[in-house]
Amino acid sequence: MGGGGNAGGNLGRDDVEFLPRTPLYIPATLTFDDIVFTNIGLRLKGNSSLLNSWRSGAAKLPFRLNADGLEDQVPEARDQTFFGFPNLNLTNNSQDASFLRAKVVGDLFREAGVPAARTAFVRVYLDRGNGASYLGLYTFLEVPDGPMLRQQFGSDDGNLYKPNGTGARWTTFFAESFPKKTNQRDEDWTDVQEAIAVLNEPRTNSQAWRTRFEARFAVATFLRWLALNTIIGNTDTYGGFSPHNYWVYGSPRNRDRLFFIPWDHDLAMNAAGPGGNVGGGAAGGLDLFNDRIDASWPLIRFLMDDPAYRLAYRGYLLEMLDTVFEPTALTARLQAEQARIQPYVAGAEGEPSQAEFTQAVASLTTYVRTRAASARQALESAR
Repeated sequence: MGGGGNAGGNLGRDDVEFLPRTPLYIPATLTFDDIVFTNIGLRLKGNSSLLNSWRSGAAKLPFRLNADGLEDQVPEARDQTFFGFPNLNLTNNSQDASFLRAKVVGDLFREAGVPAARTAFVRVYLDRGNGASYLGLYTFLEVPDGPMLRQQFGSDDGNLYKPNGTGARWTTFFAESFPKKTNQRDEDWTDVQEAIAVLNEPRTNSQAWRTRFEARFAVATFLRWLALNTIIGNTDTYGGFSPHNYWVYGSPRNRDRLFFIPWDHDLAMNAAGPGGNVGGGAAGGLDLFNDRIDASWPLIRFLMDDPAYRLAYRGYLLEMLDTVFEPTALTARLQAEQARIQPYVAGAEGEPSQAEFTQAVASLTTYVRTRAASARQALESAR
């Protein structure tokens, strides 16, 4: 969704949930390297990835683990963690035959100075009571909660939000669009409410507006994300399909400024995705400066309309092309990750065919080279 109205009260208009959001955790026993964790909460997760996998009849479904999610029913599970992690996502990569997008794109963002979840590959076996059967290779993905916030922000005391719905566009504040994942008992949304209000103030005095907004929102980090995300080509996020797939954290170590945290990169490195604006589409060339995005996405539109922020953004684009998205180094990274997981993807217990996996990675490496070249060309010709 690139356009449309923005200030109405219809929270459902931007919801893209295909399944009811009523997750139910069931007890499970988790064994990892012969270490056993009992009464782990397990539930299915995902949106299109879950729906498509379920419809296909696949046993390999995406799910989430909550180590102490059953503590109300099972007191001994209270404060249980999985090696320090209370929550973990297991992504089945059903929409990515290369298996590499979630891992590599998350790594690129962190290396570019953007907070993003860490990942790891794991082989998963499931025992429903008749012996363990191999489900396949998954990607472990940390959830932006305590461990990640402490590791990347130095504190987990701030407000963590998982925005959704029309309010997540940042045109008008709706508390319902910013469910709290920390400090839930404190019904105070002042940080995000003020940030949205300042963002949408008149910008006749641009210096005053920038000063007021930067006191509430980590603009430089967002511009770094936007630059790399635009080069990468990911439309399943803010400014693209719908206002979801990101988190926001008010960092106490940074005077409670809100930081944008990207989420879910299974559909990244795909310039021709339908309906997307971030990074452009197949028609009309690469929209490197997001000029086709309108004011219904004010975090992008208003920042790109500001000459100072546009200049900073141009510098970030060039930096990304010279560093994390440098095609020779990134191609080598993709090939190294391919070699690492190939025995577990296309081996005796593999999932796609050898040819499908190899072709998917080859397509990614081709994409990286052509995308970097297109971005440099667009950067040279842009005003």
